Amino acid sequence: MESGELLPRHDPSVGSKPGRRGGWCAAFFLIAVVFFERIGFYGVEGNLIMYLTGPLGMSTAAAAAGVNAWSGTVLVLPLVGALAADSRLGRYGAVMAASVLYLLSLGMLTASSALQTSQPHPAPPPPPARLAFFYAALYLLALAQGFHRPCAEALGADQFAPGEPASRSSYFNWFHFFASWGYAIAAAGISYVEDNVGWTVGFGACWAAMLLCLAVFLLGTRTYRAEEPADGRALADAARVWAASMFRRKDTIGTER
Repeated sequence: MESGELLPRHDPSVGSKPGRRGGWCAAFFLIAVVFFERIGFYGVEGNLIMYLTGPLGMSTAAAAAGVNAWSGTVLVLPLVGALAADSRLGRYGAVMAASVLYLLSLGMLTASSALQTSQPHPAPPPPPARLAFFYAALYLLALAQGFHRPCAEALGADQFAPGEPASRSSYFNWFHFFASWGYAIAAAGISYVEDNVGWTVGFGACWAAMLLCLAVFLLGTRTYRAEEPADGRALADAARVWAASMFRRKDTIGTER
């Protein structure tokens, strides 16, 4: 199924009146949402290894291992977010949940940085409790991204009917254009603030960007064309199909031997 393809349903859309939902009016809100979301997320990810080797006092090898493990988790979690959206939450609900998780995780990162007293370089390792708090915030951030990334773009595509391929194609172009600008602002501006002004200010700017992201998303609620999630059994069915395919593969390998 093409990403964002609309299914024939008769349920009312989220917060919208019939005949006055979807289209470019709704898509513009979601394009702005992804712009602010990319600033908030990449403001942390783009400079993470510098925070680990600086204020947290990790060695370069330990910091690189931590960043690699977290980045792998970031790449896997969109599968979880997409399945949850299709089976339970719906795309609108998934983006809303992601926004709340973003604010929680970035608030925790800001608080963790504020509690970090100035230390000589190289800084000594922080207490285990503070390190656990930091990693809890970091993996909550990964979870938020896992819900937001596969659902926000598809929700924007849902605003155009299948008979509007030109509008949908144009939407994807503008979506990725503003997502790239969000990444560029985070990589250049937020990283500069973190390195030269302070990590607490930098993480706080990421939190403020996510607050704007949620505000814009809520402002556009009455314009969205959003479907109800599919049958809740989809996740269980997918798990059963995957398990059955794995068992068949093992049986085939055993027979060949």
